[in-house]
Formats: sequence, C-alpha cells, structure tokens
Amino acid sequence: MDLTRRQGKHRQLLQLIDHARTQTLFSSEELVRLSHVCRELPFAHAPAAKAALTAALQLMRSQPQQPPPMESMASTIRQLYELSNDEEALGLLADVIHFMRDKTAEYPRKEMRWLVSTAWNRGCRNAKFLMHAQALPFMTAALDLMDTSDVYKENREVMAKSLEAVKDEVQSLQQKMGEAAPAKHAAIPAGLGFGKMDT
Repeated sequence: MDLTRRQGKHRQLLQLIDHARTQTLFSSEELVRLSHVCRELPFAHAPAAKAALTAALQLMRSQPQQPPPMESMASTIRQLYELSNDEEALGLLADVIHFMRDKTAEYPRKEMRWLVSTAWNRGCRNAKFLMHAQALPFMTAALDLMDTSDVYKENREVMAKSLEAVKDEVQSLQQKMGEAAPAKHAAIPAGLGFGKMDT
C-alpha cells in the first residue's frame, strides 16, 4: 500500500483500504498505523487516511461480545475529526452521540472534554462572524455530547443560554427571508456509521 501511495495511485489505494476493511485483512491497530502512513509528506493523501481511520472505528465496533476499546476509539475519533471538513465533523459528532446514548462503556473523560470544547468553540467562531446557521449544529452537538457525560456540568446552563440566543438569530433570519423551514445547515447530517456497527 505504501508503494501505491508513493506512486500517486489514489483510487487504487482507496480500493485496497476498502478491500482490507470488508475482508478484515487488517486489525484496527494496523488500519490506524496505515492512516499515519497516508498522512506522511510529501505523498500525503487525506481521503485514504480518513478511509483507514473510519475502517478502524468500524472494526473496533464490530465485536459486540467484547467491551469496545474506548481509549483506542476516542484517539481514532480525534484523529478523524482533525482531518474532517465541517460536514464530516458533524457526522462524526452525530455518531459519537448515537454511540454514547447506547453506551456500554465510558468515553474517556479527557477526550470527551476535547470533543465538547472543539465542537463548541467551532460553533462560537461561526456565531462571532454572524454565521448563526452554521454555528447552530456544532453548538447543539456540544450540548448533546455533554448530556451523555458529566463534563463541563458547571457551564451547561450558560452554554444552553448561548445556544438559545443562536437559535433566536436563526429564527429571526428565517422570518426575514420568509422561510418557514429550518435553516439548511441547522440539522446534524448522517454520520459515518461507526456508531451503528453492531455486527
């Protein structure tokens, strides 16, 4: 695979990763290591790195008879989040929320704090530049994550008020534009699927 990456055969590289995922040729640890290889300059290929990390997460969740390896999952989620665009990041957050609502194990506290703060800060940055419709899903995801754990409990009330203010701004904009439907970017899109992998 490394030779394929160095030769710039990106489509073939993605096909190899997908084949490895469907045939379970690699362990989740090997897939994570493969993602590191795919990020090495000067032959980095982010789509392949993301595909390998997603496959690793799916594999970690594919054995329901065993407790999920939460430390490894959380680390992989962080790496995948850092490679994701906004839509992909929101999908990943949705997966984590879904997984934690049906959780059989605790999400590492440090990593949960990172996820919550990263999502919340992204929403606040959008709101700062009056991009309220784009801010709303990130801020909503941050509070939904908090509801699955006890991180930042002391800040929840203030954060909830900030979220309501952003919702009011979105609603006001909709009214000005004569729109009755929710803002296009207000809903969290479907996730990458790892949270729903039970078999």
